[in-house]
Amino acid sequence: MLVSTNLIRRLAILSIMAVLLGLASPPASAAAAEGGAVRVLLLNGNTGKPMTGVGLNISLSCSGPCVTADGTKLSMGGGAANAEGVIDLPFIPGLRALRPMMTNSNFKYCQDSADHGVAIAHPGSFAADEILRIGVVAPNTCNRFLRIAPQPGQLVFFLRELTAWEQLTRPPQM
Repeated sequence: MLVSTNLIRRLAILSIMAVLLGLASPPASAAAAEGGAVRVLLLNGNTGKPMTGVGLNISLSCSGPCVTADGTKLSMGGGAANAEGVIDLPFIPGLRALRPMMTNSNFKYCQDSADHGVAIAHPGSFAADEILRIGVVAPNTCNRFLRIAPQPGQLVFFLRELTAWEQLTRPPQM
């Protein structure tokens, strides 16, 4: 009886601590995952801080035509990240994969790629079902010690501003 009372007391304390620390609350993107919408979080690959106002085009791959619930046909999604570094994509039935595409040459994506000069930020695409089910955190080669936990419905993508040297030595844009 004494053992079970101590165990219950410890579990109650741990539960209270989890609620106070925010560990027991659902992730911010849980609503997006439940509705089938995808949230793309753009973070600075060096610092982990949100990249606000940065534009990103996202190529969409669907099992049929990419059509939103209201009937809008899409081949690309994206836009500018809000104050939290988030780009919300609408619910698209049959969405299979997302592929972030470079829109601004003043940024470098923090993913390994054989050719960083290509317009595609990541050589592969990210599976929509995996993003919705468990969340996906893209590789971060800018800061390998920065750890971000995946959240259902969310794709975390890392980029950084070009250094002054990189801006001076990059090939001319056509």
